[in-house]
Amino acid sequence: MPGSARIRYLDAEFVQVTPGVRPAYVSKTLLHRSYRGYDHVALMLNEAAWLRRLKRFLWAPMLVMERDLTLVMSYVGERITAATLPADWEQQVEDILEDMSRVPCCHNDVKRTELLVLDGRIRLIDFQHATETRAEHFALKRSGACGCRNAIDDRTAMIGILGRIARSEGG
Repeated sequence: MPGSARIRYLDAEFVQVTPGVRPAYVSKTLLHRSYRGYDHVALMLNEAAWLRRLKRFLWAPMLVMERDLTLVMSYVGERITAATLPADWEQQVEDILEDMSRVPCCHNDVKRTELLVLDGRIRLIDFQHATETRAEHFALKRSGACGCRNAIDDRTAMIGILGRIARSEGG
């Protein structure tokens, strides 16, 4: 892909975007079928299923192609900084959470790296740990099928992360 380079991160390989070049698509390729004892094929299949369920929402990536151990998704932005944090970020978070509650969808693993911005709109990525309910997520954790460490609900995580960006970086 022009303007990009492949990088590895733990269990997957992603396309790293060259600054100043906006790609149309981003690919995520699984490097290991299991990693640290977790079935990453199942997690990737879960992410693909959730992307199909969330396809009507602009804040989620669109699944363009799924083949072997690779997901190709629409590009949905860059990491949020104080300079790119939308002024109405709190309302955007509420809108995303409202949409998620209607599906229903719990992301369960919101981190700063999974909140992006594109054209002034907040986007949420990486749905491999998503479930319909928090109770379902905790049951997966107890069974050992899920290794995500996040115990914070989506609302608290998103508002906390973006609030820290707004406060600490002067946004």
